[in-house]
Amino acid sequence: MFQSAKAFFPKFNIYSLVELFINTVTVLDRLLTVFVVAGGARVVELYLSVKPKKADDVFDCAVLYNSIFKNSRSRVLKIAARHVFFSGVQGQVRGAFVRNAALNRDIKTTVELVDLGLLDQCFYVEEILFELSAWCKCPAEMESVIAAIIRRRSKVSYVKVLNQLTRPPLENGASAVHNVLRIMQKNGYDFHGGLPVAPETFFYPNPSPGLISDLIEWGVYVERPTEHGLSEMAAHINSEIDEGERRIAERDAANITQALADASLTQYDTPKPKRRM
Repeated sequence: MFQSAKAFFPKFNIYSLVELFINTVTVLDRLLTVFVVAGGARVVELYLSVKPKKADDVFDCAVLYNSIFKNSRSRVLKIAARHVFFSGVQGQVRGAFVRNAALNRDIKTTVELVDLGLLDQCFYVEEILFELSAWCKCPAEMESVIAAIIRRRSKVSYVKVLNQLTRPPLENGASAVHNVLRIMQKNGYDFHGGLPVAPETFFYPNPSPGLISDLIEWGVYVERPTEHGLSEMAAHINSEIDEGERRIAERDAANITQALADASLTQYDTPKPKRRM
């Protein structure tokens, strides 16, 4: 009789039951978040007033909702951001933030999120700048987002931006880095005073034309390659360095010429003393 009962009932496994229970709770919790976001801003405010730690999930879900329903939950993102701000930006929110800007193209809301301080506690802001530049569908639109982050985070490091050159997607990684650096320079970033940049930094596929020469013109010192002096990449780096130095020489010469011209005009405009009769 006992043997027939064992054959009828499956082998009892407490670990499988626990796993099933956890998975069920996770699914139900996710469904609850979806219903809350679908309910709109008022429902989200009430929900987060009770469960503020769910702000990350609400933020992520709202971005997904935006991608399906044409950015109809942008206000929800700003509500959730008030609660996310205090704990810093975790991986979930960071990825959702980039997707909402680069893929949903919800530019206005993204800039507002930056101004609300969403990224103030983020330690990897240079990585976010790269991701925004690399994955965006419209670089012109993304410039306002990147500029807002640079203005808000005054201690953005151009060296850390350069470190993104080896990150995927490699096919446009260099141009994405170049774009971020251009926007930094356009918004008054000071590139002077840093450590020399090793030539190995630029040993990557698909270089962005003008990246090294721009850096030199802006005040960065890039070392010339020595060990790989005969390689095609080394020749490219040396050529870029020469171009950057040529631009600096032209700029200095133009400044001197302008200064002399201004001095000459000043001297010409100075009234001469009248002769005594």
